[in-house]
Amino acid sequence: DFSPLFCDETGGGLVTQYDKGEVEEAGLVKFDFLGLKTLTVIDVAVQLINRDRPANDKLDLEQLTLDDPAVYELIGRGDTEGVFQLESSGFQEMLKKLKPDVFEDIVAAVALYRPGPMGSGMHLDFIDRKHGRKAVVYDHDVLTPILKDTYGVIVYQEQVMQIAQQMAGFSLGGADLLRRAMGKKKFDVMQQQRVVFAEGAKGRGIDPAIATKVFDLMESFAAYGFNKSHSAAYALLTYYTGWLKVHYKVEFYASLLTNDRDNADKVAKGIRHARKIGVEVRPPDVNRSVADFDVVDGQILFGMAGVKGVGSSAVEAIVEARTADGPFVSFFDFCERVDLRRVNKKTIEALIKTGALDAFGHPRARLLAGLDVAFERAQNTQRDRASGQSSLFALMGASTGPTPDDFPPEVLTVDEWPEQELLAHEKAVLGFYVSGHPLDRFADQISRYANATVDTLGDRQNYDRVTLAGIVHAARIRPLKRGDGRMAILQFEDLTGGIEAICMSPDLDAAEELLTSDEPLLITGSVRIDRDEDGTSKVSLRVGQQRRRGQVLDGDEVVVQSLAEVRRLRSKRVELDLKAELLTVERVKGLRRVLRSAKHSGHCATWLNVTTADEVLVRLQIPDLQIEPSDALTHEIRRVFGGDVAMHTR
Repeated sequence: DFSPLFCDETGGGLVTQYDKGEVEEAGLVKFDFLGLKTLTVIDVAVQLINRDRPANDKLDLEQLTLDDPAVYELIGRGDTEGVFQLESSGFQEMLKKLKPDVFEDIVAAVALYRPGPMGSGMHLDFIDRKHGRKAVVYDHDVLTPILKDTYGVIVYQEQVMQIAQQMAGFSLGGADLLRRAMGKKKFDVMQQQRVVFAEGAKGRGIDPAIATKVFDLMESFAAYGFNKSHSAAYALLTYYTGWLKVHYKVEFYASLLTNDRDNADKVAKGIRHARKIGVEVRPPDVNRSVADFDVVDGQILFGMAGVKGVGSSAVEAIVEARTADGPFVSFFDFCERVDLRRVNKKTIEALIKTGALDAFGHPRARLLAGLDVAFERAQNTQRDRASGQSSLFALMGASTGPTPDDFPPEVLTVDEWPEQELLAHEKAVLGFYVSGHPLDRFADQISRYANATVDTLGDRQNYDRVTLAGIVHAARIRPLKRGDGRMAILQFEDLTGGIEAICMSPDLDAAEELLTSDEPLLITGSVRIDRDEDGTSKVSLRVGQQRRRGQVLDGDEVVVQSLAEVRRLRSKRVELDLKAELLTVERVKGLRRVLRSAKHSGHCATWLNVTTADEVLVRLQIPDLQIEPSDALTHEIRRVFGGDVAMHTR
């Protein structure tokens, strides 16, 4: 009756062929429905919180008061990763200046953080008035109750409508027409409304000069005005997510990670942020994990559905077997009890590489080496079970339960992968690191030679020279348009976050092998800060020697270095930290054998830092022993002590 219609391809509904404006002109009412993943995040977090709480003590967010000082303190310091609407660096900068302390400030912040208000400096005017750096002046007493919560600044469209009603006697419908005309800059309509406003104000005894001034004020602000009801609804979700982060951070981050589980970059970012505020994220565990991220013993447990190659059917099969007969007691027990039609060999391999089978007490490398044997035996067992057969031992009542000795002798001698290989396997099946990070083993070098981290670059000045430690996890290399060199666009990450970095010839020509090697690196470059019209900033890094108009200012600078090489060349001393109870005769002999090996000979003095049972630290220098620090050395020493040793360099 009102609009030509189109039947969508699924046959599920009728779609108007008019655009949104024409639909309204045709006489239909238009509603906008916004789907927000944050609603799901909140719901899942509340379910996790309420799971073990008694029925009379369930959390109900709608019963919260909106005056928790801890929430405003969190927002005011810009600690808003994961908090709805407030995650961008630009928003965090604004919040640090605003220091909101009442709910109305959050509502206003959501309305102000948009290109129009930010570009006009309106947000700074609001902040200065809130903190008393600018006087709050009302041109007429009528404006005081309308603009009090926003410190005299017209922030919302509803305020424009209220002013028109109170000062000039506009009806609700008339005030809405004025709001639309101002918001859409319909100058002909605004000129008509200016006359109507002046006459209405005059009829209420208001000075024409004041009425003109107020209308001009409305006109200048209305172009940036935001819908307050929309802003308030969003601000409520902002408050809820901030409250959850303050009071239930483990459940909150578990919900966030579950919601983003199909996006490896977002999960990696979420894990970094969680650990930054003291929330531990553990690898998946076939005896405890479910499909989604879960909360166990105050820690986040990785969900099995987040592992590449582990589908929902496999997760269901694992949980079903665990529920039916209790926890798996060994690797062979796991393989025999899960449905191998749904949990295939590739699935088990992926679970091994993530650490989901670590609880069985074998190194991951050994489990992978023994997978063929375990899988074949499990297939035979399940085949016999399906045909109703039992082994001779079972018929005689003997135990056939799996034991750690079920691996062949050659498998039992397999030791764990070196740390970098173990982490590489995690990255391959998860898209990020869980057990640790490749940078962890270079902590000594990073603390000495890096002077910045990714998350601190926003506090730097444009063109500041910085040195960072991190990994290039993606690189695109292409020729320059002018044809005299090449450029690499790098995705660089450290323990605090990721950033885009640019490296150009001739620096790229010298450093390309390292930049594409996946090795932990020390890189030096210049901070680049590009600010948008709305005040937001994008921070990037230009890797390379500082050049200006073709002149090299620091031409001797090495801009890309392997952290392993930095450790090898710059270290003067190697220190091994271990506990006294580990120093058995056999282990001391093993340590001596490793340290005296010619392949580890170098220029560093060697010290042992031994902690006794009563926490006394004994420091011993091994005389006449010069070694070279390396990952291979660390791995061999850990094999001697079963991993319970740390190596530091000085």
